[in-house]
Amino acid sequence: MLMLRGVPIALATDPIFAAIKAHQAAWDLAREASDDEIDTLMAAEADRLAELLRMTPTTIAGCVAMLRWIETYSRDEANEKLPVSRLGRLVV
Repeated sequence: MLMLRGVPIALATDPIFAAIKAHQAAWDLAREASDDEIDTLMAAEADRLAELLRMTPTTIAGCVAMLRWIETYSRDEANEKLPVSRLGRLVV
């Protein structure tokens, strides 16, 4: 276990990493969906995104990973759901 000033650090245990992976997988499936399955897959993707956004990262690495994923996701040309300003920044 990694130690910092005698305190154990468990970088891989931040649950945000699993939530990011789940949302990435759902988004990838939705982007490749056929017309017949798009509604179901987009609903699943929206659910994974909502779960991700309700979470609070428990590590700095998790916080960075979440912010990077949200930036990547919000800049995807296929994604029109998130409000993005003219400067290309996520509007919250």
